[in-house]
Amino acid sequence: MAPLNRTYEIWIGGQASGKTYNLRKRAIYLSRLRSIQGVFICDRLNEYQPKDMPGARRYRAFADYLMDDELPRIAIFQLDANALEYIPVFREAINQGDIALVLDEAYSFAPSGGGRFSGCEELQSIVYSGRHLLNVENELRPTHLLVGVQYPKTIYHGIWQQSRTILASKLAGKANKNWVVDNFGDNDWITNQRLQQYQFKALRGNLPKTNI
Repeated sequence: MAPLNRTYEIWIGGQASGKTYNLRKRAIYLSRLRSIQGVFICDRLNEYQPKDMPGARRYRAFADYLMDDELPRIAIFQLDANALEYIPVFREAINQGDIALVLDEAYSFAPSGGGRFSGCEELQSIVYSGRHLLNVENELRPTHLLVGVQYPKTIYHGIWQQSRTILASKLAGKANKNWVVDNFGDNDWITNQRLQQYQFKALRGNLPKTNI
């Protein structure tokens, strides 16, 4: 049985930063690991295409996924722009166990302020207890989580506080500067401002593998 270690990453970057590109490469990389049963991508804005991801299947309705005979290595769910439509995906990730869940543009799934997890207990469980959740066979298995966001202050703070790995491209604006300085220090902001386009550096943890 695979260990209970889990991948939990936050990728922060604005438009044209390479954030979605890196998330796509990470999804492909993780899908090839024996310890991962599959990768579930919650693609609200239809930015992921099966032709770009070996072994991927696209689902525009969760019922279509249920009709498949086998678990795909990568499942791209393009259900709706409404985050609540993806609750069955979160529940299925927990039930299967050893699933890597990808949430790009995560502000809709877990907004800052009072909305928190948009009323989704399953996602809250994945964030706070995802290292050991009971699957359908009553075994404790991890649910891995990869999150993409343009502006860290738009997502509920618990999302990034729980993550051991936080990656950022070059950030701009006073709000982003204050967030980096307050949580990681002046030196990390200085280092961040030296990054070139498409470069990411870890604010917490290490830059993960994306080579495939």
